[in-house]
Amino acid sequence: MRIYQQFIGRHMLRKLTFWIALLLIAVFISLGAVTQMSFYQLLEDREQQLLESRTQQFLDRYVENLQQFDRNLSSFYTTDKGIDSLGQITGAYQHLLPSRVADIEDDQAVFLEERYFLNLLNGIKINSPYASDFILYRNTDGRIFHIGNESRHVLSESVDFADFFNSQYSGFELPILGTSTTLLRGSDQNVSYVLAPIFDFSNLKPDRILGYFMMLIDDNDLYGSILKSGEAEERITLVHQAQVILDNKWNAPKPENMLISHFYQAKYDLDVKGYVSKGTVTANLSKINWTITLILSAAWFLCLMLIYNILNLSVRRLRLMARHFNKHREESYLHPFSVVGKDEVSQLMQQFNVMAEQMKDYIDKVLVAGLQQRNAEYYALKMQINPHFLYNTLESIRMQAMMSGQKLLSDRLYQFGMLFRWLLQKDEADLVPIRLELDYTSYYLDLMSMGKDNPVELQIIHDFPLSDYRIVKFSLQPIIENAFIHGRLEHQPEPLIRITFKKQRQQLTIIVWNNGEGISESNRLSLTDRLRSASAIQHEHLGLLNVHSRILGLFGQPYGLSVMQLQPGAGFGIEMTIPLEEEAE
Repeated sequence: MRIYQQFIGRHMLRKLTFWIALLLIAVFISLGAVTQMSFYQLLEDREQQLLESRTQQFLDRYVENLQQFDRNLSSFYTTDKGIDSLGQITGAYQHLLPSRVADIEDDQAVFLEERYFLNLLNGIKINSPYASDFILYRNTDGRIFHIGNESRHVLSESVDFADFFNSQYSGFELPILGTSTTLLRGSDQNVSYVLAPIFDFSNLKPDRILGYFMMLIDDNDLYGSILKSGEAEERITLVHQAQVILDNKWNAPKPENMLISHFYQAKYDLDVKGYVSKGTVTANLSKINWTITLILSAAWFLCLMLIYNILNLSVRRLRLMARHFNKHREESYLHPFSVVGKDEVSQLMQQFNVMAEQMKDYIDKVLVAGLQQRNAEYYALKMQINPHFLYNTLESIRMQAMMSGQKLLSDRLYQFGMLFRWLLQKDEADLVPIRLELDYTSYYLDLMSMGKDNPVELQIIHDFPLSDYRIVKFSLQPIIENAFIHGRLEHQPEPLIRITFKKQRQQLTIIVWNNGEGISESNRLSLTDRLRSASAIQHEHLGLLNVHSRILGLFGQPYGLSVMQLQPGAGFGIEMTIPLEEEAE
């Protein structure tokens, strides 16, 4: 983590490139995994199809071999030239009859007989490409005629062929399929054979068997025509009547994690199964995996370089902005700089230029406002008088008025002193009881009505104890003053100000209405906008703006003042909303 923070975390371009590189690695690994799974499935399907094709081809070759055997067997019952001196046309099976057996003392007859059978078997062998040996056994004298592919295929002397052949035939369906490890001399491997008895054609009885015709299957030729030399993992087995007849891997263990193909041939009751290891698929896939890895690695590198260059273009402009900020860090104004490009970064540059101009205007306004404030403070300093001097002076004038019998003047001076003292108190809270605020508002209204022929009537409407809740201090007086200044209230025949208090859930609504001159709709909207902006640099309705700003400062939105929309000639109204604040006991 420390190395990351030192060399990568502090640099945006490196950090973006680093995380994008990790993301691309994850994406490409996922893509590679999906591609590998897809290729594996394709290779497995292809291997399964090849296995099924080879298994089917093996079954077809074997059935073709059996059919050829049937045809060869049938040839024994057809007519051909015999070996008798009379040239009689006979069937080959007739040479197995006891009456046709050559006398063992007659060497010429024996030689001719053997040559006849060997020529016969050799002619049969030529038409049987997948047979290694043919054997013809004659029951009469137990003589065996044998022809094979190789000289090493020599019949074993330890086998009792009479017992062997007779034990094979039980009168069931022909031909007979089986395996043996003792037929050939010096071989302990399983040898598959096809066997059928030869009957006396003139006396077809089960016990009239003249001999037996046997074909040994050449496993190498049969498998070699289907399984290529490099496919050592592939296995094909042939089962007949629950007995394994052929297996190219007799001693191999039971296959596991293999693809399997299965076919059944009903005529000869042949069940053929093909197996191939899934490791073959994996081995073929390993080459593809290297290719996929190289392609994805090259694609990852190219994408990373492209993304790095794109990010570098954006980050370079951000660095330009950072240098611009550092250059003007000590200055009061942010100077705009030229916009480069037309994208989000260029928009950011444009927004910065706009912000710089707005900040410059704001700073100018603040400076002007500061100058105005300093001038006002200077003016206030010149007008400052000791409050105690004012209190004492007002109290002395009030006592002289009382001594001279001017009670009304004395009362007004008392109200003015109390109002002035309350206004200038510095330790007063921002919220005061409503009743107290109304008392001082009444003092102000009485003072404003002095010397006027038609005093202003003040109506208070409420339906709850006013002393139980609080209001913002000195919030009603500026609204009353606004009625006198802008509403020309003193010129009305019967001037009236009505203050209505309403409780609505947790909100207190105060409506201050007067029957003075109203306000046009355009002026109402303009005043509403000024209340919303709450700008301190205003000259008209300064009292209303001040009250509204104080309420916003204390409670925030949505509280404050709003101008009521009334019909022309219906007077003027202000609505004040504040939270419902109970008076502490």
